[in-house]
Amino acid sequence: MIELLMNMECSYGEPEYSNLSAHINWLKQQICEQLDQYGKAYLEQLADTYMRQETVILRDAFSDGFWSAVELMLEFQQRKSKHK
Repeated sequence: MIELLMNMECSYGEPEYSNLSAHINWLKQQICEQLDQYGKAYLEQLADTYMRQETVILRDAFSDGFWSAVELMLEFQQRKSKHK
């Protein structure tokens, strides 16, 4: 559902999103240079898991906000009908 409601041409959160992404990538590179092969694999797993976690939170928060807006709209329509 979130994909249907988002404007894919809009750059949400910019420029802060890009700045934070660049900083995350820089930090990851700094840490990666200090790790062996196993440490690098764990760091990659950590980054992937974090991204999946954030996607789940965003999807649920967006859904909750959407349905709250629908409920408010329906309540508004009911009140508007009563006052006619």
